[in-house]
Amino acid sequence: MIELNAVLPVGVVLTTAKVIGSAEGLGIIFVRVADVVYTVDLKTYKVKKVYEGTIDLVFPYASFCTPVSAALEDEGPSASPSSAR
Repeated sequence: MIELNAVLPVGVVLTTAKVIGSAEGLGIIFVRVADVVYTVDLKTYKVKKVYEGTIDLVFPYASFCTPVSAALEDEGPSASPSSAR
């Protein structure tokens, strides 16, 4: 059980606190209090204000890009023979 009064900023009224999302594997939950969304790190109990406005659900996702290695670039479809006669 988390004591939100202890981790959220001073002055935040918790009558409307609601968990609206989580980042599995990272141990982070998203808590909405009135029109402000905070992240709460469940390992360190650090809190960060991440959004201000009306929102009902947070669905976090990670995006990544895998760079192509130089060896693959040389062998790609754009490679052409230097002298085709």
